[in-house]
Amino acid sequence: MTIDFRHVPPPAPDHPHLPLVRVPAAGNWLIALTCWELLQTGTHFVGRRTVPHLKERCPGCKVGKPVRYEAYASGVRSSDKKHLIIALTPTAARDLFEALPNPNQLRGHIVTFTRHGKQSNGTLRITTEGSMLSHDRLPPAPDLLAHMLDIWGLDASHLGTDHQGYAHDVARELDPTSTPDAS
Repeated sequence: MTIDFRHVPPPAPDHPHLPLVRVPAAGNWLIALTCWELLQTGTHFVGRRTVPHLKERCPGCKVGKPVRYEAYASGVRSSDKKHLIIALTPTAARDLFEALPNPNQLRGHIVTFTRHGKQSNGTLRITTEGSMLSHDRLPPAPDLLAHMLDIWGLDASHLGTDHQGYAHDVARELDPTSTPDAS
């Protein structure tokens, strides 16, 4: 048996993904949004984690778990300047749609994410701070779809009309005047 020691670290992955985070119980984060729009999709909660709803051989559907809405936004957290992907509940997404004049142009808006209660699944609410950062002061807008596919270990072949259609239906429920693209 041999061990392969090296003097240099391995090369970085081609597309290292941003960390996916949820605002913790009783958490309060000030975030400068870096994405242009939300990435919205259907998910399942299986085995104590969120997994995407797939068009074929869906593990969540297979075990009878209901499809639920989840949205994702990227931003820089003010407390530590980390660039993150934040998971949003329907309530938080609705808050964002109602608070901003154009929910498909989120980049630069400063918002506060607040998780109410002492449970990790407490209500997540969003309030806008009424100010914006100029685009040149933010990191580049990430490709949220590519990051989420990487996090979930999937490729674009897993996306389809059923997957995207669910996000469009939920988006219309949140804001009937808008039909954001799910990709």
